[in-house]
Amino acid sequence: MIELREEPDGHSLLYNGRVVLRHTARRPCLYAGQAALDYALFKGKFHIRDRSRLSPLRMLAAERTAEGLTLRFSDGARTIALAAREAGGLLRLSPQSAEPGMALRFELLADADERIYGCGEHFTRLNLRGQKVRMWVEEHIGTVDAVLKVLSLAIGIKPRVKAFSRYSSYHPQPSFVSSAGYFFHADADAHALFDFSANDRHRLLFHSPPKELYIGQGEGYPALIEKLSSLLGRQPELPSWMHDGMILGIQDGGDVCDAKAAKLREAGAAICGIWAQDWEGQRLTYFGKQLRWDYRWDRGLYPELPDRIREWRSHGLAFMGYINPYLCEDGAMFAEAAALGHLALKADGSVYLTKSTSFPFGIVDLTKSEAYDWYKGIIKAELIGIGMLGWMADFGEYLPADAVLQGGSGAEWHNRWPVLWARINREAIEEAGLLGQACFFTRSGYAGSSAYT
Repeated sequence: MIELREEPDGHSLLYNGRVVLRHTARRPCLYAGQAALDYALFKGKFHIRDRSRLSPLRMLAAERTAEGLTLRFSDGARTIALAAREAGGLLRLSPQSAEPGMALRFELLADADERIYGCGEHFTRLNLRGQKVRMWVEEHIGTVDAVLKVLSLAIGIKPRVKAFSRYSSYHPQPSFVSSAGYFFHADADAHALFDFSANDRHRLLFHSPPKELYIGQGEGYPALIEKLSSLLGRQPELPSWMHDGMILGIQDGGDVCDAKAAKLREAGAAICGIWAQDWEGQRLTYFGKQLRWDYRWDRGLYPELPDRIREWRSHGLAFMGYINPYLCEDGAMFAEAAALGHLALKADGSVYLTKSTSFPFGIVDLTKSEAYDWYKGIIKAELIGIGMLGWMADFGEYLPADAVLQGGSGAEWHNRWPVLWARINREAIEEAGLLGQACFFTRSGYAGSSAYT
């Protein structure tokens, strides 16, 4: 049940008896302003400068509607309506009349002893209270950080746990679960910052208006997570063969894979698969041995690979490969994609080239339906077509904010990119009739990835 309670100095919005928003002249619950972000990308790591200036909004009016309640706010220059309704057992808050490019900050009421968990995949603190968590898909650890970490471990120094203000994640997600018995999720794609450092409020800043905010309640974490996963989507079960033993990560060619798998089988080890990420070739760079990023099986490293995959399968071994949404500039697939106009562009109309370590690559424009279908066809022909039953669908973090796509700008699509990337892989499996038999695993993600991965 949604209620609006008048307080001596303002108003409180309650959902099933719990105060969600408290708005007073001294402590507004909503701020707005023009979003202004500067992005710099270096090998998967983003440096983002926020120049946005937000103003507090005052509440103008509250009115009952057939669906629930609408609150109107203004700072004199702009008016924003916040519609509150209950649907599907959840409170849904929808900002209305908010223009694209507007930054909004919501302040949810918080308990002093509340604990917060979630916001995606992280490798640091579990309880996020006291932290500022950035919602932006990127490399978890850059080249400099990786070198420093290795050197620290080599000389026996334990790396310090990073504060979230200095932290990056392959899979951030604008969702969290609270010890106070609720979960929060934002249907929002733009850069965002969730600030849990205040004692009495959670400050949730979005650099473009979220489509909808969801709040669900439940008794205990399993009930909350069940509701949240119902909203976002759940993965299918793994293929049964994946439970039959180890999947061996091997590279350096078919003979090496064969010899190592045979040695383990002879020793009595339970093996169910071979994962060879260099099935499509290797390149040597200053960073070491890397992959080719031109996704056809390498006849030199893996001669007669389709025949070998059938032979391994007769021994109970599935073969898994590798692909990502980028194409090396010196590859045949890059040339084909460029000729078809299937790559992300710069503002001047040239192909947008970026780097992971040392070699340049282009980005398939997954917002263009023809490019999307073309790349799905490659997965179906070059991976599934030679007998693969799985692969790593790697990367997804590198879309530059200033890239020009058929569907809009890189900044608009950046966080959604891993979801598109997961979806195209899932559709390839489904269209090949292999759902439940083949699978893929990903490195990057965002809200919605779980429905596909």
